[in-house]
Amino acid sequence: MLTVPLAYKYVAVAAMLAEINFCAARLHLPGHFPLSPNQIQKQMVFHPHLIGFAGRIDAEGYSFSFAKSGQLRYITAVDEQRNVSNVEYLRKLSKKRGVVDESAAYRLATNWLWSIDVDVSRVEREHPHVTRQREILSRPSDTNHSPYATLPLFDVRWCSGDEPIVEILISGCSGEFVAIRQEDVSYSRRPAELLKNTEGLLAISDEGFLTYSAQQRSNLVARFTAMKYSSESDRSGLRAEKPTYP
Repeated sequence: MLTVPLAYKYVAVAAMLAEINFCAARLHLPGHFPLSPNQIQKQMVFHPHLIGFAGRIDAEGYSFSFAKSGQLRYITAVDEQRNVSNVEYLRKLSKKRGVVDESAAYRLATNWLWSIDVDVSRVEREHPHVTRQREILSRPSDTNHSPYATLPLFDVRWCSGDEPIVEILISGCSGEFVAIRQEDVSYSRRPAELLKNTEGLLAISDEGFLTYSAQQRSNLVARFTAMKYSSESDRSGLRAEKPTYP
């Protein structure tokens, strides 16, 4: 495992926060957004020589993951009650009444994708969508005659063969998403690169970085991020702007 230099980690976190704050605003996520560094509960930054730009930030009940590119690929609600791998939780969930049906789940999914600059028209042209309500095996004691109980959880997927291109898991109880997954980022219109001159950034020694003042670190972010930088102070250090397209 390659050690990640402190300077690279610092700038990568600032760039990820900017992209997270852009998407959080578009998705109207509940919580204290935009995020600032002191709100981060967990962070991981990987050396770019391993798999390209990759990292993860957990904050305000969500996990935000980047992998192999500058696009924010995975947004997952990490609230304990939404642990969909927990069998007992799922059984309790099966007793709840949902307020969302398959049609509404599909509309919600496409609206969320549009909001974070996914080319939904192209995805729809190239891959048919499938909306499915999740089920769980019923207990023998359940009065339901069916061996399965439906859950107020909906998967909306666009697939290539059996492999999902884009997938959204939606809570039928709240109408909120549980997870957004972009497996193929070629459909994303967000910037493909968050950093520039990565090798120059990696060349900054930890000893040198530790001597930097707050202003020097801010300048470092401005110098090595591919996103537009604003001198106006905002809580992320960067100001993410919606790109324009022809």
